[in-house]
Amino acid sequence: MDAYTKQYIGGEWRTGSGERILSNFNPYSGELLYTYRSAAEKDVDDAYIAAKKAQEAWANTSPEEVRGYFEALVSAIVEKEDDIRYWLRAESGSTAPKVDFEFHTVI
Repeated sequence: MDAYTKQYIGGEWRTGSGERILSNFNPYSGELLYTYRSAAEKDVDDAYIAAKKAQEAWANTSPEEVRGYFEALVSAIVEKEDDIRYWLRAESGSTAPKVDFEFHTVI
């Protein structure tokens, strides 16, 4: 499974520019899942600016186009189902019934 160690800012995946290296552990087993670089103030500022620009465009998006985006999102979620289920279990220690509930609630 891919480790999600980057930040999605302004339409691209970026490594954090902070000084700290953070670790993500499985809370059930204690297993180290992956490490990643933290965000810095500039990353937060960049994310805010990108979100503001995106909101301006989103506000002018027609309901039909919005529906298309959400349908594409559902397709992407279904396509990544195995990854999503894996990470729900690994990162939060979720049980299978909780994973089922969370996955289907998002859909």
